[in-house]
Amino acid sequence: MTLRVAGRKKPGITLSATDHERLSQLAEAAANPMPDVAAELSEELDRAHVLPKGRHAVDAVSMGSEVEFRDDVAGRVQTVILVYPNEPTSPKEGSRSSLPLEPP
Repeated sequence: MTLRVAGRKKPGITLSATDHERLSQLAEAAANPMPDVAAELSEELDRAHVLPKGRHAVDAVSMGSEVEFRDDVAGRVQTVILVYPNEPTSPKEGSRSSLPLEPP
């Protein structure tokens, strides 16, 4: 499934059942303190293809993956590790990346 946003196509989303469940809980927890963020996350989760429990897509990134993306507005390329809030990006860094991601 591909949706258009301001003239751009949104890529399809495939999630493991575990990631979908955990991200859904995150959206629910954010409903009061950050309703706009929670609503956007919920919309993305609603359009996601969810794999059966125990299955993972071979050609997709998942939480814990290192990804490179391009921010066309800022004109830069960044590499981040996808983590849940309050999880370190690596043992030696001890911090997390929490960035609004746009597809490259």
